[in-house]
Amino acid sequence: MMVGAALSRGGRSVLPVSDDTTAQAREFASALEEAARSRGADGVVFSARAGEGVTVTVPGGLADLVLEVIGTVSRGGAITVRSIPEELTTTTAAHLLGVSRPTLMKMIKRGELPAHRVGSHTRLRCGDVLGFMDQQRAAQRQAFEELRAFEDEHDITG
Repeated sequence: MMVGAALSRGGRSVLPVSDDTTAQAREFASALEEAARSRGADGVVFSARAGEGVTVTVPGGLADLVLEVIGTVSRGGAITVRSIPEELTTTTAAHLLGVSRPTLMKMIKRGELPAHRVGSHTRLRCGDVLGFMDQQRAAQRQAFEELRAFEDEHDITG
């Protein structure tokens, strides 16, 4: 299956998705969900054909990644693939978080984000920054759900 010509620039690839690919992703996602339900599996494990007569099992963590991509494509979304180094500069971390560098430095000083020094420079682990982003999103979802519950409780419509 050919996704299309990837647009690559600066370590980032944007993969355009056709209507055919979206439909195929929906079919595949549906088949995997059905297989998981019928087997009572907690997660989905699947195999891929790697060549003439060669089949490999996709490991759990990689399967989750593939399923996330397939899920996004099946909903008609575009996929952006970007490589991020394990150790980030404060400028890169601030950009990922959508904050200014001075704000990031304040967050580090308050202990909201762990960081370490390399000579005179401050560096952050990529996993810490991505984990922080996940925590922020979870807090936003929780606040949204609380607002929604408040509106339902007080019969407020938007």
